[in-house]
Amino acid sequence: MRRDLIDIAKFPLGLVQCIGVAYTFHSSVHARAQLASAHAGHGASNIPFSYFYKGNLDNLSGHGGDLYLRSDPATGEMAVHSPEPELAMYLGEQHSVVGYCLANDLTASSLEGRSGCGMVDSTYVAKVWMGCGSFGPGIVSAADIRNVDAVTIGLRILRRGVAVFDSAYSVSDRNRELGSIPNAIVEKYNSYGGDLPVAKRVIVDQDGFLPEGTLIMLGTGLDVSGEYHCRVGDVLTVYSEALGELSNVVRGVLGGRE
Repeated sequence: MRRDLIDIAKFPLGLVQCIGVAYTFHSSVHARAQLASAHAGHGASNIPFSYFYKGNLDNLSGHGGDLYLRSDPATGEMAVHSPEPELAMYLGEQHSVVGYCLANDLTASSLEGRSGCGMVDSTYVAKVWMGCGSFGPGIVSAADIRNVDAVTIGLRILRRGVAVFDSAYSVSDRNRELGSIPNAIVEKYNSYGGDLPVAKRVIVDQDGFLPEGTLIMLGTGLDVSGEYHCRVGDVLTVYSEALGELSNVVRGVLGGRE
């Protein structure tokens, strides 16, 4: 069924910030275990919820825009990157949900949880750079999504003209209520007091809410690994019958070599 979409350049409330969250879906529990195993003592081993600043229109792309990979600060070689197909929630006043769209939280997964290498905050380094993700193709009104649990999110990877990956997950396969996530972000934000890591520096208004125009990437239900890690030239398409298609090309590597 076709739905009227609002172009991302015409978000009714603008785009104040984009925030990502982790451990929303059951598959992320497995990914958390792998991360903790690879990086002994990493906090991901024992926390039930996490959020991070992802960016804004300065470093994120829309449908048809370019994505970029980043280099490993320790070696100068290209880091390992995972596409993360996600549902995103667009907030109105006092955490009301205005609508939904698709998102790709591209992540330099080999850099997550790593200490040293001159990195002040490995989550920030692994999540934020120019061309580190995308959202779109437009906003679908929350009123048009009568049952968010019926929504499925898929990812297709086209490599040299051949579809090498195509899989989907249901939004129903999750660990928490989506409507609880904005409050959980603010609660976690407040727990840091004045000592906020770079990756946690999001905007919270004077009344204790994420401001109108905040987009939340709600986490992924797909673990994309191994031969499906990103390569330059890949076409990454996040799709949903309810929300359309978000397609982007991986154009190159920033600060390194392929």
